[in-house]
Amino acid sequence: MNEIINCLDREWWVHQRWGWMHDKQTPRANCWNDPSAITINSEGIVSLNIHRNLAVVDTNQKLVTNQWVENGQFIPELYEKLKTEPNSLFTAEYGTGLLCSVENFGFGHYTLEAILPSGDYLWPAFWLHTDKPNSSEEIDVFEAYSLTTNYQIIKKCLFSKRFAGWNIKSCLHSNNKKLKGTGVSSPDIEDFNQNPSTRIVKYEFHWGPTYMAFYINDIVYRYILDTRILDHFAKFDGSMFVVINNYIDGRYWKKFKIDPVTHTPMRIISFEYKPL
Repeated sequence: MNEIINCLDREWWVHQRWGWMHDKQTPRANCWNDPSAITINSEGIVSLNIHRNLAVVDTNQKLVTNQWVENGQFIPELYEKLKTEPNSLFTAEYGTGLLCSVENFGFGHYTLEAILPSGDYLWPAFWLHTDKPNSSEEIDVFEAYSLTTNYQIIKKCLFSKRFAGWNIKSCLHSNNKKLKGTGVSSPDIEDFNQNPSTRIVKYEFHWGPTYMAFYINDIVYRYILDTRILDHFAKFDGSMFVVINNYIDGRYWKKFKIDPVTHTPMRIISFEYKPL
């Protein structure tokens, strides 16, 4: 496995530096971060794909945990090969593309230009996380959930309708402790009457000691001035890594099916970081 790739003018791990996003086989862990799910074209555009791991899917499309099969046939050589892949969650049904920065980051301006994937039950994201495995300090510039019937009924998010079936939100996490003012915030702006799966959208996060600001297409939709929040996250200036991933919504992975006609990858046009 190639652990590090070069793209978007920097080096990236193909999984989180200190391990896997979900390292146990649970309903939220039916994916493993597969470097072969990442492609880079001649123009430098990075595609984060989702594909089946044929080694663990039988002809009835059911997950197999005690055999390794391809088209219904047990392949011992495939089992042995995948078993040796470093850190691979090789019993997962799907391989997904993920980029995790080798470099640490802190205060500054983060900009991602991307085309979101298409299909139901998807969960692409652009976020910052601390570089310590026992810490869950996290800043989600955006988490995006694609349109599903259940999600629309539960959330009734007007923004989803204006943004062509997507619920896009920002949130902050603090070591599993709730900090007031860090919860979910979804934009509610009329200007986003477009489909982020068919056109480039710019997502920005500006972070300094006295403010945090979240933008979509140059429009700020969330601004944080609470000194308690700012001072808390300022402690992690210089120790955050950037993660960009395409994933399956863990609540619906049993319903998820790849449709080669309607599914497209998450395409990253550019990533830029400017320190303060």
